[in-house]
Amino acid sequence: MLIDVTLRMTSQMLLSVIKNAAHCFPGHVGTHFDSIGKEFPLEYLERHGVVFDVSNLDGQEIKVSDVDLSLVQAGMFVAFCSNYSETIGYGSNEYFDKSPKISYELIYELLKKNVCIVGLDFGRPTQCRIQKILRYCLEGKEPFVIENLCNLKSILNGRKAAYFKASTFPMHYEGFSGNPCRVIAKVEKK
Repeated sequence: MLIDVTLRMTSQMLLSVIKNAAHCFPGHVGTHFDSIGKEFPLEYLERHGVVFDVSNLDGQEIKVSDVDLSLVQAGMFVAFCSNYSETIGYGSNEYFDKSPKISYELIYELLKKNVCIVGLDFGRPTQCRIQKILRYCLEGKEPFVIENLCNLKSILNGRKAAYFKASTFPMHYEGFSGNPCRVIAKVEKK
């Protein structure tokens, strides 16, 4: 079964983003990853993935103890389902100002495991914690962070964690600091 986990943009959402987060333009709207000085490797188009349900945290920081890192392997697409994109609604002030955060410790552990992609169903509220971690400890191992995913609950299907196959299709923008992309999850039908 294929599940589109890309945020579906409407013209109303785009107008809301223009009003509430003008800094998002042009490549930082909807589902995207930051691409400052980096090109998305073609081998990342298909990745094994795992998604963790962190929706019970209700805006609290996501910590190492909230997920089972034994499920994470090098090269994976690791996603976090807070259900934020569905409950708050993309484009609003609240969406940009109060989105969940991943703890420094969890970011550090993901970096140590050499994950390729981190997927979030919310946006990064600051110019990223991952970049700050990198300056101090694991130079050069930064994963791509895909923001504003949705529909991750469909992958979980009531479980706390679930495996899937991720297909990521980025636009090929040059000279932009963000790249919109489409992400499709393939799950075993049960």
